[in-house]
Amino acid sequence: MPLAGLQDGEVRIQYFEDTGTLYVVLKDAEVRDTEDLDEKTLVEFDAQGNLVSMTIEHARERADMGALGSSG
Repeated sequence: MPLAGLQDGEVRIQYFEDTGTLYVVLKDAEVRDTEDLDEKTLVEFDAQGNLVSMTIEHARERADMGALGSSG
């Protein structure tokens, strides 16, 4: 489902601290296909094959992001 309000060139990032999941939305478009890059990374594509979003599980550990999610 498209996220309302996402403008061209804008990226939306959500971090779920309780699960360590990072969700990155690159484009406001309907997802047509989802692929597993590995067992902890999913990528989603629109009908034209353009990347829409990415989900990274255990992002803090995988990207050495010790400060991720600690602000705000």
